[in-house]
Amino acid sequence: MGLLLYKSDEMYSSTELIRKSKMIFDKVLDKKIDKAIILRDGKPCFLLMEFKKYEKIMAEYEELKSYVDTLQNTPSSKKVKKEKIEKSQKIQKEPIKINSIQNITPEDKTKIEKLSKKDPEISEEQEINNALRKIENIDFDDTMKKEAEKKIKLRILEARKQREKILSNEQQNKEDLKEELILQSQLKEVKLQKDRELREFWD
Repeated sequence: MGLLLYKSDEMYSSTELIRKSKMIFDKVLDKKIDKAIILRDGKPCFLLMEFKKYEKIMAEYEELKSYVDTLQNTPSSKKVKKEKIEKSQKIQKEPIKINSIQNITPEDKTKIEKLSKKDPEISEEQEINNALRKIENIDFDDTMKKEAEKKIKLRILEARKQREKILSNEQQNKEDLKEELILQSQLKEVKLQKDRELREFWD
């Protein structure tokens, strides 16, 4: 696990590697640090470690790989895999039997069927509004209903806020662009004015 964790004293920039390569190699070989992580543009890019350690890791990996391969090739594991696949396929094929639920009224049955049907792709706000309507139709106790409504209303408000934020950002960008264009035109005018004054002075 130590090889997957990064410590600050193990991190070196690519320029440090060029300038202080001997010092970094010595630190790794003397086991002062487990490995050296070389950063490029501030991100981990290369990893330096002792070759013996690398060989040990690779040997362990090969051992584990062969062990897993032998486990997968045994007839019992193949049988278990096959049974799992068959079970999942059977579950997918079988329709949900609503009648198996005890004490269910025909009205509840139709509500459940409506809820289980997939709606066509709609916006998040429409989805939330539909959920609100569905909650109103279902016979919850008042406290549960109020809590669900609060949560949904909060989601609606958040969605609206995000939309407003995006629109305000776009508006701000447009205004900034306008100001920039006005400033540029003013600068051009000032430059032209100065050029004219200079010409008049020299003439």
